[in-house]
Amino acid sequence: MGKQKYVYAIQHNPTGRIYVGSTSNINNRIACHIRWLRSGKHNNKLMQSDYDRFGEDYSVFILDRYNKFEQRFIEYEWMDNLRTGDDRYGYNSRDSHYRNRKKTRNVFDHVAFEDGQPIPRWREKEMFDWIEELMEATGCDWDTAAREYDATHNPDYDPEDYDGEW
Repeated sequence: MGKQKYVYAIQHNPTGRIYVGSTSNINNRIACHIRWLRSGKHNNKLMQSDYDRFGEDYSVFILDRYNKFEQRFIEYEWMDNLRTGDDRYGYNSRDSHYRNRKKTRNVFDHVAFEDGQPIPRWREKEMFDWIEELMEATGCDWDTAAREYDATHNPDYDPEDYDGEW
């Protein structure tokens, strides 16, 4: 069994919009969102805009728990169920939650070898966890954490490989 993960929702009460995410450290993750909003630096522009216009009035809910890597897509099921990919209802843009699945695979493809040997696909879990832990510890976004993973684990890392989107 793996580390306990939480699927959470942050609802902006004045607008009713919801953000769905997952984390193993719920208190730290919520604090990160609030810190980013208060500093005006949240990477979700709509969430930041609502905060700036209507203020800090949020409710937080734990929607689900899981501890197996194979269950990680429960978060995306909640996004679909709550329609948070639609700006009228939420902050999870449809392409961002699907794009993160693709980004995991793309980063993994960048880090294809270790000590000259191919890395087996089961290592995706290790990479995914490493990126998520760095995001939680530092407050950085997915792209920054993925690049750091690549720089740390790929002896052929070249920042020029990342020109814009993954």
